[in-house]
Amino acid sequence: MLVCKACGTNLLGNNDECPECGTRLDSVVNEQGASPSTPPLQETQSPVSSPESDSSQEESLPSPSPVDDDAAVVSVDTVVTVTTARLTLKRLGELTSEVFQVGNGSVVGRFDDETGPVDVDLASLPEAEYISRRHAQFTRGNDGQWAVKDLGSRNGVFVGRAGADDFEKVTGEVVLSEGDNVALGNARFVFGVN
Repeated sequence: MLVCKACGTNLLGNNDECPECGTRLDSVVNEQGASPSTPPLQETQSPVSSPESDSSQEESLPSPSPVDDDAAVVSVDTVVTVTTARLTLKRLGELTSEVFQVGNGSVVGRFDDETGPVDVDLASLPEAEYISRRHAQFTRGNDGQWAVKDLGSRNGVFVGRAGADDFEKVTGEVVLSEGDNVALGNARFVFGVN
């Protein structure tokens, strides 16, 4: 038997709406809680038939929907982009615990009340007297490679490759690798990628 959801009137026949309150038939449910278009609830049936049952009586499960190949492409070659690097201060040939973080485009130097702040301020270091106000800039390219360039400093920027004893003066832009030594004047650092 069908029952109107709105007023609870028992409905007979094939009405489009409840004669009592005028509610549309799609708001009508049968006494078991299903809408008229839904078959009444039945005893629980197992979707898998027993071996003795007739295979023609088995319910078939719906087949999966086709997938749009273009929409389903997932890249496994995800590139992790490192956005910061570090300069670890080196004194008397030994690494110290002083680490300075540099980001893409960071200017390293000393704060000056005439030129203002820099991204990485080394004014507190004893070596600061050899570091220009705007000494060097560190950048990271689209390929993830880090580089350093001299910003016209008085005492220069030098790079010593990891494991090498010699330094080369930076005249343009020099690509850096993990473990390279970077000297700003006589302040020495070891470059590393976070």
